[in-house]
Amino acid sequence: MTSFTKRARIRFKAKPWHGSERRRFMPLYFLMRLQHVQLPLRVDAPEEVRLVSVLKATGLIEAKIHALASTGPYIPSQSATVTCITEEGMAELDSWIGEFGSRRRRA
Repeated sequence: MTSFTKRARIRFKAKPWHGSERRRFMPLYFLMRLQHVQLPLRVDAPEEVRLVSVLKATGLIEAKIHALASTGPYIPSQSATVTCITEEGMAELDSWIGEFGSRRRRA
């Protein structure tokens, strides 16, 4: 692991999650947090790897998921490296943040 990746991982994990615990594991909140860190970023926590998997499957980020050696039908990944947020991901963030902002103004 390069020192850059190690620094980014430490800085990323050091920031507290905002909001309730339920929001902590929502893909769009995770995507919003990715917008504020330097990429590429390596994630090792199982719940974060799951979020990376969801965001990659929906085309909102580009990432490499590092799988373990296959010993059964389903092997959970141990880590992932997020390389970038795609144009679709940025558009989704813009849409989501705009929608969230308009709801806050109406309240």
